[in-house]
Amino acid sequence: MIREIPSVAVYNSGTHPEPPYWAAAANHAGLRCAYLTSTSFKSSSALMRLARSSLMARTPIGATVLRRTLPVSMDGCEVVGVSRMRALSEQLRQAFGAEGDDLVDARMTAFRRSSARWTQRNGPNIIVAQYTSALGAFESQPGTRRVLLYPIAHHDWMADELEIEAQRNPSWREFLQGRYSPPAKKSLLDREIELASSIVVPSNFAKQSFIERGVDPSRLHVISLGATSVDPALHDRPGGFRPSQKRGSALRVLFAGQVNQRKGISYLLEAVANLGKHVAELEIIGPSTERMRERLQAYRENVVLSSPVPRRQLMQAMGHADVLVLPSLAEGFGLVALEAMAMGTPAVVTERTFGTDVITSGIDGWVVESGSAQALVKVLQSLADDRTLLAAAGVAAKSTATRFTWDRYARSAGEFLMTP
Repeated sequence: MIREIPSVAVYNSGTHPEPPYWAAAANHAGLRCAYLTSTSFKSSSALMRLARSSLMARTPIGATVLRRTLPVSMDGCEVVGVSRMRALSEQLRQAFGAEGDDLVDARMTAFRRSSARWTQRNGPNIIVAQYTSALGAFESQPGTRRVLLYPIAHHDWMADELEIEAQRNPSWREFLQGRYSPPAKKSLLDREIELASSIVVPSNFAKQSFIERGVDPSRLHVISLGATSVDPALHDRPGGFRPSQKRGSALRVLFAGQVNQRKGISYLLEAVANLGKHVAELEIIGPSTERMRERLQAYRENVVLSSPVPRRQLMQAMGHADVLVLPSLAEGFGLVALEAMAMGTPAVVTERTFGTDVITSGIDGWVVESGSAQALVKVLQSLADDRTLLAAAGVAAKSTATRFTWDRYARSAGEFLMTP
């Protein structure tokens, strides 16, 4: 008797990088695979061919579209477009500088509704879904294997911890992203977790946050994320992008990502201010609200605030930096720190990121206590004083990053799918 090859359906309404690798892993394992998406397209699609054309490739909207290209390794998967017109409306609005979550919420609701109908019709054996994208599929197929990809700490744990932070540091309360979830979203996330057969998280820190909220550890699985391959040309430019060996020059410190207090930004600002501009200069690259930009004006003496930049430019900035600092109060992994390591730039992270899952503190980076400006001061001062230590850590960081790739992530996902 020939055993039927099980089918896998992967659901991702947003742009999280993990789900495409699960689809690619299923495809590589010879499993019938479908990928349901609002935002992404195969590289061979008419839209992607247009985006690569000379007419669009150099335009902002063309660059935005190209970032939605699915990996070639997914070419054997069926790609199912769901609520794509809503996603296009979002992209167009963002391209003209508009903000707001109303269109996002509408798209997510439509995605869950449509994906539930697709799931009922097609009956996949295994459902793999990104959080906030899972509920429709999970509810429509309660008897199947249901894998929830949860990229951050448990939402209730995070709300409780960030409320403690709000009480401790009230002047930064308004910038604590994730401190409050509307009841409808909290209910959605609770229900997804309840229905999931397995929950895959990117770090042991994230896993522990679920355990502390009462989730059975046997349902939790850690698969570390991967750094995207770095263009070799970034390392070959005249002058190089390696840390300066010149003692006495200001340490080049980089923060990259959303600029908010969940990322611990106030503690980094305080640390750099305490060190002084002759010891450390901080560049911040990432999206920020108008209120946050106003707050950062108080630190303008030794802080440069830059708007979000194209990926290649961000990687160049990482290469120019002496050290990247990610002082998060609650994270899932902290992919930006791993990407900096891939550029040979060591990272300082807190224990509430990937922490010691990736970094051996003092060798290829540093893991410090979250919510402590003094801990950051101590590490950054030591690096300003010892550039040999900094350079050695950069070499080790790049070596470590080679062990955390998306290929490795996909292999781990494939092994997980093939294990009953």
